Amino acid sequence: MRSFRRKQFVKIISMALAMALIFTSALSIEAKTKKTKISASTLNEGLQFTMTNMPYNGAKSIIKKYEGSSLSISSVQNFAYTPDGKYLFTTSECKTGSKRHTLLCRVEIPEKTGPDAQAECVEAVVLGKHGHGEAIEITQPDEDVEEYNIWVATKPYKNKYGVNIERNTVKIKDGKMKITKSVTIKDFGYANVINGKACKFEAGYPQRRIGLAIDEDNNQIVFRVQFMSGVNYVAYDFGKIDAALDKLADGKSYSIKKARKWQTANLRTNLVPHDTFQSFQVHNNKLYVCGGHFDKTTTIYVMKLKTYKPGKAQLDQKYDTKDLTRIITVDTKFSVKPEDSEKSIQFTKKNLEVEGMKLIENEDGNLDIYINFMMNGKYKNVKGYKMGFQNNCLGIYKFEIKP
Repeated sequence: MRSFRRKQFVKIISMALAMALIFTSALSIEAKTKKTKISASTLNEGLQFTMTNMPYNGAKSIIKKYEGSSLSISSVQNFAYTPDGKYLFTTSECKTGSKRHTLLCRVEIPEKTGPDAQAECVEAVVLGKHGHGEAIEITQPDEDVEEYNIWVATKPYKNKYGVNIERNTVKIKDGKMKITKSVTIKDFGYANVINGKACKFEAGYPQRRIGLAIDEDNNQIVFRVQFMSGVNYVAYDFGKIDAALDKLADGKSYSIKKARKWQTANLRTNLVPHDTFQSFQVHNNKLYVCGGHFDKTTTIYVMKLKTYKPGKAQLDQKYDTKDLTRIITVDTKFSVKPEDSEKSIQFTKKNLEVEGMKLIENEDGNLDIYINFMMNGKYKNVKGYKMGFQNNCLGIYKFEIKP
């Protein structure tokens, strides 16, 4: 009997130790995902400026028509700074009838930042039949010359999100911007490289959306290729892609299939916060994927991008949040006082939706993350008229994290 009890006792202890090891292992896996919370006060302190004179659906809008037809303008969807720090460009969706276009706006950045700083939108142009306006990046060959390459999505699938990437060369002269050259990258459905050959992805076709992020310091451009089911992030040598586009004549296109020997990563993942993709960035082989919508927090998933020698990329897959290196949540809460309103209006996650994200490495080697919000609701101006927030009182907010 005593022998039996000893055996049972040893068995129980062994099971307890095994469970403890399993529990410890689970904790160690979970501990790999660092959690960072940005408070509402930190967000408010990081207000860079408020954009003024932005296009809207009203009589005093700086742009009202496109090719003779009245424009219906939606909220800003994304934004990007010029490398020389002079301008902020924004992309919005606008319509003539049922046809979706992208509205590109140029905003002059003020010398000082803060809650009282204002950035004026000085002009806007319509990129015809480009769609929702979800993607924008800006590069600048020479920072002493006001000439920029503005990368946007185009060729909208079913009149909504773009599936090609267009690089527009924009010159600023005499206070006006002029697009001097437009070239396109296409065929992203064949950006899957297997044994050195361009192949179709194993995905629910057709392709329905495209996004991009550029990390010039690490010579990397990443495209987010979304299908009816599934998403792939494919990375390439930025310098090679950029040089190939330089060789094209205005209006011509470049097939991404030709860049197969420059591909360095191919990550397949459906990980996106709150199942609502808003924007993404890349820095030092890490993807920062931003998501959120009304009634949800603004959240950023950070995951490693496994890279290979050019042309030797292998398919990597991440489907579980344990694969994330960090989860950043932002407490979206602030007040805004429109210029034509007698009082401030309070906003929380119930009437705020994040729209666009950019990150820039600062002098300390940390990352400054910039975000913008769509504000839902109406207010009464000093004359008693009800006004909407679409494209009004837009602010850019910044917070810092360690990479």
